[in-house]
Amino acid sequence: MELEWRISKYNPIYRNENGAYTKDEWTSYSDIGRIYEESVFTKEEYLETEGRYIKVITEILRLCNTQQVVVIACEKFTTVQTKALIYKKMLENDPALITIFENFELDKVYSMDEMKNILILNLRECVWSRLLSDNGICEIGFGYDYYAYVGFSTFDLPLKQINESIFKNGLFIG
Repeated sequence: MELEWRISKYNPIYRNENGAYTKDEWTSYSDIGRIYEESVFTKEEYLETEGRYIKVITEILRLCNTQQVVVIACEKFTTVQTKALIYKKMLENDPALITIFENFELDKVYSMDEMKNILILNLRECVWSRLLSDNGICEIGFGYDYYAYVGFSTFDLPLKQINESIFKNGLFIG
């Protein structure tokens, strides 16, 4: 990819001179119920942030004229005990999410209509994957601590619109 952006919920004003993030903040779905800045981190707060990531990533793919994505790298939990925990806690026994999780695999192609659930699986750390747009222009990946990575194979894109979408949805690059 010619250009890669790291997208996150972390405001860069809280980074020190070495780039380390200094504010105590949640980093995953499993942090729901923990205390940050003297307040309990709620499921509603999590879902609001997750929704912003979904909106931004979907918009980026739309701006890249993506119709489908293919899974080009994939890891998922497979033990019975781990899957049971994922179904109950992270997927909330939602049949649609569980079905996508069960069938999620390398080289599988997903429509844009299925993207929300694919993004949920990644953001909630049920799977880890890299997704490539059907036209090869855009690659989406996910990292530790609630980071999303977006790579572009060309500069011939509406980068200003993509950048604006990220910031207007309360997310950051870097």
